[in-house]
Amino acid sequence: MPEPGSVEQAHSILRSFLETVGRPLLDVAGLSDEEAAVRLFQAPMVVVSHDTAVDPRLNYANETSMGDRSSLPSRDVLTLHGRTHGTGGA
Repeated sequence: MPEPGSVEQAHSILRSFLETVGRPLLDVAGLSDEEAAVRLFQAPMVVVSHDTAVDPRLNYANETSMGDRSSLPSRDVLTLHGRTHGTGGA
């Protein structure tokens, strides 16, 4: 079962990707919101998102994105600032 809030965040990510890129990130047709959230969390590609603050914070990280940070609880990864821990950050 997805964590509280993650179903809504997964839905937002999937919708935003479709609207921006013009194709689905994953095939979730026919799945419930909860099933789509699980599929996104378990996807084989890295999926992360961040808020829109001046110094953005990660607000979603799927299982694949944890990589070498897997020793950190997911709530700790989500407190990282995007600018200092993302690729090309300052």
